[in-house]
Amino acid sequence: MADPDYAEAYEEFGKELNLAISLAEARESRHMTQRELAELSGIKQPMLARIERGQMPNLVTIAKIAAALNAAFTINPDGRTYFTMQSM
Repeated sequence: MADPDYAEAYEEFGKELNLAISLAEARESRHMTQRELAELSGIKQPMLARIERGQMPNLVTIAKIAAALNAAFTINPDGRTYFTMQSM
């Protein structure tokens, strides 16, 4: 990409989208609805929906979600993030 500002914005959006996809996949692998995850995590369902659409949450919110999913949350050196499911 020739425009460095565009390339940077594109990369940042990719990181946010990566988190959104990882969360949705983790939740679905536990056969949970957003509402069920909201109740277990203490995060409101509309916030979970925004995160799954690409809004970047703070680390406290991520920790609550990971605990409710019984998952580990990883941030790679390149900024990519993902949830790793633990056995239940």
